[in-house]
Amino acid sequence: MRKLVVAEDDLADIDAKLGGLDLTEDDRVTVNLTGGTKLMSIGAYNHFKELGAEIYYLPIGKNDIVKIFPRVRNRISPLRFR
Repeated sequence: MRKLVVAEDDLADIDAKLGGLDLTEDDRVTVNLTGGTKLMSIGAYNHFKELGAEIYYLPIGKNDIVKIFPRVRNRISPLRFR
């Protein structure tokens, strides 16, 4: 796991730092948008959607996981553990 420090309110900074990860087409990326600020989530979504990453969100107070991208017919799944 890698940790990046970004400017929480600067989409350009978020995109630039995510772009610095040097990911290849062979890398499998899974993104959890649940934490962070709204702009951080939007920046991560925009960046990783272009790479074809699987993107998820865990609604607060629910025991579900929601697949945001790529779209699937049954996008909400029960979360069996935390």
